[in-house]
Amino acid sequence: MSYTINKTNGSIFAVVQDGTINTDSSQIVVGKNYAGYGEFLGENFIRLLENAADKNEPDAPLTGQLWFDTNVQTLKVFNGSNFKNLGAAGTGIESPLNPVIGDLWYDTGKEQLNVYTGTDWLLIGPSYEAGFGESGSIVKSIVDTSGNQHIIVELLVNDVIVAITSKDAEYEPDPAITGFPTIKPGIQLAEFLPNGIKPIFEGTAREALNLVDANGLSIPTSSFVRNDTNVEEMLGSLWVKNSEGGIRTGATGELQLKVSNGEAHISNSADAKAIVISAKKLGNTNISDIISINTDGDGMARALYDLTNPSTIPDDTLITKAYVDTYGGGDVNGLLAADGSILITGILKPEFDGSTDLGTPSAQFNTVYATTFQGTSTQAKYADLAERFETDKSMIAGTVVELGGDKEITMATEQFSDNVFGVISTQAAYLMNSDAGDDTTHPAVAMHGRVPVRVIGKVKKGERLVSAGNGLAQSVTSDDITAFNVIGRSLENKDTNGEGVIEAFVRIN
Repeated sequence: MSYTINKTNGSIFAVVQDGTINTDSSQIVVGKNYAGYGEFLGENFIRLLENAADKNEPDAPLTGQLWFDTNVQTLKVFNGSNFKNLGAAGTGIESPLNPVIGDLWYDTGKEQLNVYTGTDWLLIGPSYEAGFGESGSIVKSIVDTSGNQHIIVELLVNDVIVAITSKDAEYEPDPAITGFPTIKPGIQLAEFLPNGIKPIFEGTAREALNLVDANGLSIPTSSFVRNDTNVEEMLGSLWVKNSEGGIRTGATGELQLKVSNGEAHISNSADAKAIVISAKKLGNTNISDIISINTDGDGMARALYDLTNPSTIPDDTLITKAYVDTYGGGDVNGLLAADGSILITGILKPEFDGSTDLGTPSAQFNTVYATTFQGTSTQAKYADLAERFETDKSMIAGTVVELGGDKEITMATEQFSDNVFGVISTQAAYLMNSDAGDDTTHPAVAMHGRVPVRVIGKVKKGERLVSAGNGLAQSVTSDDITAFNVIGRSLENKDTNGEGVIEAFVRIN
C-alpha cells in the first residue's frame, strides 16, 4: 500500500509506492517495506539537526527549508526561489544576488554597511571607504579650558579636520585641536592644514563683515571702494605708488595720470584724440579767469594768462584756436588762416553736417587726392560698374570670369560658356563691396560699362563677344549667340589672330 506525503499547506508532495524511495527533495522519503530504510531516516535526522550544513546549497529545496552556508558561516532560508540570509547581513566584496527590500550587506572591501531599497543599495555608514581615512561630518562633544562642554560638527577629509561648525561664543578647546586655536561661532575653516596650505572658501558669499589682506590684517568691507558704480564720496586721497601704472580711466584706459622720472604726465592713449580741459562759466565770466596754470612748485602761487593779450602768454604755452583766429591772421568767421602747405594731423570737418564747401564754382581745386571718397558724385572719369568678389586664384585685368570654383568666382575655362559673369576691371567708375579684401583675393568684376577685355583672334567693332576659354573672349557670329553666353560688344577692331586686349562694352545677362 503506497504512502501519500503532504506538505504543511496540505498540498501533495509525493505518492511513494511500496518498496521504493522518493528523492524529489533533499530529504529521502522511504516507502513501506523498503530494505535499509533505517540509514535514510538517520541521515534525514542528521541533515535536519545541522540544517544541511555544507558549502553547496541543498538540491531540490522546499520553501521554508534552512541551510547553513559554511562558506560564509550564515544560516539561510529558501524563499521559493533563492536562499536568503536569516537574521544576518550578507557579507563580501560583491553585493548579494537577488536581494529584497530591507536586506543588509556589509561590504568587506570598503568596510561599509548597506541596505537594499528595492532598486539600489543605500549606504548606511560610515560615509568614507576603508583605507582613505575618516572623512565626512562628525558630531562631537568637546570641552573648553574652563571645563565647559560644547557640541561641534567636524568636517574631516582623510583624518584631517578641515572645518568646524559651532553655535557657542568663542572659546579655546582643551585639549587643543590642530588648526583651531579657538572655536568661533559659525563655520570656521582651519588656519592651516598639515601640508602648510591655508584653506579658503571658494564660491559666492552673499555678505562679508571683513576682508583679510596679505598680511592677515582684517579690514571692514565698508572701507573698500566699489569698481562697478559711481563713488559719491571717498574720504582721504587716492595714492597710487606705482608711478608707471598710474591712474587710468576710459573704456580702454585712454586717459592716464602717471609719474615718470620725477615728471607728472597726463596723456591720452587713443589715436588722434585730444585732451580737453574745460570749466563751467558763470554768466559773462572770462574763461581765462577760470582756467589757470600753476607755475610755482609750492602749489600756492598761480599765474593767470589773458588769452586776449599775447604779452601775458609765454612762448611755450599752449594757446587756443580762438587766439590764433584773432591774433594769427584768421578772419572774423573763425577760419584758421595758413600761408602755403599745412600739415593736418587731426580731422578736418565743418561746423555742421553739410554746412561748408571745399572750393567754389569759380575757384576750384585742381586735383584732390584721397584714399577713399564717400559722398555723392555727379561725374566719373572711368566707365564701368564693378563689385569685389572672392576668387579662387589671382587674375589679371581683362580676364573673363564666371561664377563657380572653390570661392565665389573663377576663370572662365570653357568656350561659349553660359556661366560668364563679368570681366576683371582695371579702374572702376563705381566699386561696390570695396572693403572686401584686395585685388588679389577679391578682384573687381566689371558687370556693366566700358572695360578692357582680353581676347583671342580677330575682332571687328560692334561684334559680340563670348567666352573662348582660359579667361579669354572671342567674337562670334549670330549663329553662336545665346541669351546667356554674350559678354558684351567690341568697341574697336583687332586684326591679329593672337591674344590681345580691346575696349568693349560689357553687359551681363
